Amino acid sequence: MASNNRPVQTTATSLGVLEAIKELDGAGVGALKDETGLARSTLHNHLQTLLNTGYVIKEGNQYQVSMKLLNLGEYARHRKPEFDLARRTVRELANVTNAEAEFTVRENNKVVIVHKSMGSSDESVPNLGRHFHFHSTAAGKAILAELPPGRRDAILNEYELCEVTEKTITDRSAFKQEIAHVQEQGYAVTDEECVTGYKMISGAVTYPDDSIVGAISVGGPVYIFEKAIENRFLDDLHTYVSKLEDRIENMVRPQ
Repeated sequence: MASNNRPVQTTATSLGVLEAIKELDGAGVGALKDETGLARSTLHNHLQTLLNTGYVIKEGNQYQVSMKLLNLGEYARHRKPEFDLARRTVRELANVTNAEAEFTVRENNKVVIVHKSMGSSDESVPNLGRHFHFHSTAAGKAILAELPPGRRDAILNEYELCEVTEKTITDRSAFKQEIAHVQEQGYAVTDEECVTGYKMISGAVTYPDDSIVGAISVGGPVYIFEKAIENRFLDDLHTYVSKLEDRIENMVRPQ
């Protein structure tokens, strides 16, 4: 009997084409054929489906991702009221520190940036909606450290600690020690483990029942991280993690 959970390959292929268009910053059939490895006729069929459904547009000979995806992305960013509270909190943290601040959630055993603010502005910020590995990000470490031990171990046992930069922790024993250190000190750090030249510190945000909302992070280029500044960032991080948790508690508390 066929499994009810069997993936539909056609859907996966169409989504792969969509991802390839994004990665190539728009592309023609030839470049997409090389990128996806699909036969030209198969590629044409998927492109036509994406055009017909409005997820792709064609500009001359180039295919581009359409604005229809923006509507889906904005829905995802605001589908929970606590995400909007996080956006406000991240803006405040960025203004106070004049640094990059992010709100990140766990999704499909990766972390994804939902809101980001850079100094006094959150316009044109990079990486919104981008998924990152748990083990190379401060947010991922902070979230893992807050998970129940059984759930955390289950994730780590099936999780590949791939090398993102030369400083990424790829040894399983060393990474478990890193998570224990995060639990002990109450915050996580990534020091050029995800992006060369960048350092972030992060704290997990929890609901009143201690389940995980996500994580707030602050940081930027490594050259700004003198010890005094890092200590100030850490104080501000703890303040705004607590502030978001208070706002969420007030939101869910019966009136």
